[in-house]
Amino acid sequence: MSGVEIKLTKQEYNLLRELVQNADKVLTFSYFLNKAWGPEYADDKELLYGLISSLRGKIDQGYIRTVTGVGYQFTDV
Repeated sequence: MSGVEIKLTKQEYNLLRELVQNADKVLTFSYFLNKAWGPEYADDKELLYGLISSLRGKIDQGYIRTVTGVGYQFTDV
Protein backbone atom coordinates (compact mmCIF):
# COMPACT_ATOMS: atom_id res chain seq x y z
CA MET A 1 0.00 0.00 0.00
CA SER A 2 1.87 2.92 -1.37
CA GLY A 3 1.16 5.61 1.21
CA VAL A 4 -2.06 6.75 -0.44
CA GLU A 5 -4.86 7.42 2.03
CA ILE A 6 -8.01 5.39 1.42
CA LYS A 7 -11.40 5.58 3.10
CA LEU A 8 -12.60 2.37 4.74
CA THR A 9 -15.84 1.55 6.47
CA LYS A 10 -15.60 0.37 10.07
CA GLN A 11 -16.13 -3.24 8.98
CA GLU A 12 -13.56 -2.98 6.18
CA TYR A 13 -11.05 -1.51 8.62
CA ASN A 14 -11.71 -4.25 11.18
CA LEU A 15 -11.39 -6.96 8.55
CA LEU A 16 -8.14 -5.51 7.22
CA ARG A 17 -6.79 -5.15 10.76
CA GLU A 18 -7.52 -8.83 11.48
CA LEU A 19 -5.85 -9.88 8.26
CA VAL A 20 -2.74 -7.76 8.88
CA GLN A 21 -2.42 -8.79 12.53
CA ASN A 22 -2.55 -12.42 11.43
CA ALA A 23 -0.43 -12.00 8.30
CA ASP A 24 0.46 -15.26 6.55
CA LYS A 25 -2.11 -17.20 8.62
CA VAL A 26 -5.22 -18.52 6.91
CA LEU A 27 -8.27 -17.16 8.70
CA THR A 28 -11.48 -19.11 8.13
CA PHE A 29 -14.76 -17.75 6.86
CA SER A 30 -16.45 -18.54 10.18
CA TYR A 31 -13.66 -16.74 12.09
CA PHE A 32 -14.40 -13.52 10.21
CA LEU A 33 -18.18 -13.88 10.37
CA ASN A 34 -18.13 -14.53 14.12
CA LYS A 35 -15.74 -11.64 14.67
CA ALA A 36 -17.60 -9.13 12.50
CA TRP A 37 -21.26 -10.03 12.92
CA GLY A 38 -21.49 -12.63 15.70
CA PRO A 39 -22.11 -16.38 15.87
CA GLU A 40 -25.61 -16.11 14.37
CA TYR A 41 -23.94 -15.19 11.05
CA ALA A 42 -21.31 -17.95 11.10
CA ASP A 43 -22.69 -19.55 7.92
CA ASP A 44 -23.58 -16.37 5.98
CA LYS A 45 -20.57 -16.22 3.67
CA GLU A 46 -22.26 -13.80 1.25
CA LEU A 47 -21.78 -10.98 3.78
CA LEU A 48 -18.07 -11.72 3.94
CA TYR A 49 -17.71 -12.08 0.16
CA GLY A 50 -19.19 -8.61 -0.31
CA LEU A 51 -16.94 -7.06 2.31
CA ILE A 52 -13.80 -8.71 0.89
CA SER A 53 -14.78 -7.58 -2.61
CA SER A 54 -15.25 -4.00 -1.41
CA LEU A 55 -11.93 -4.06 0.45
CA ARG A 56 -10.11 -5.48 -2.57
CA GLY A 57 -11.52 -2.63 -4.63
CA LYS A 58 -9.83 -0.15 -2.31
CA ILE A 59 -6.44 -1.81 -1.80
CA ASP A 60 -4.15 -3.79 -4.08
CA GLN A 61 -6.01 -7.06 -4.67
CA GLY A 62 -2.79 -9.06 -4.34
CA TYR A 63 -2.67 -8.56 -0.58
CA ILE A 64 -5.72 -10.69 0.19
CA ARG A 65 -5.41 -14.28 -0.97
CA THR A 66 -8.45 -16.53 -1.11
CA VAL A 67 -7.85 -20.03 0.22
CA THR A 68 -10.60 -21.88 -1.61
CA GLY A 69 -13.15 -23.46 0.68
CA VAL A 70 -11.35 -22.23 3.82
CA GLY A 71 -10.98 -18.47 4.13
CA TYR A 72 -8.54 -15.64 3.49
CA GLN A 73 -4.90 -14.82 4.08
CA PHE A 74 -3.04 -11.51 4.06
CA THR A 75 0.23 -11.70 2.18
CA ASP A 76 2.87 -9.06 1.62
CA VAL A 77 2.94 -8.92 -2.17
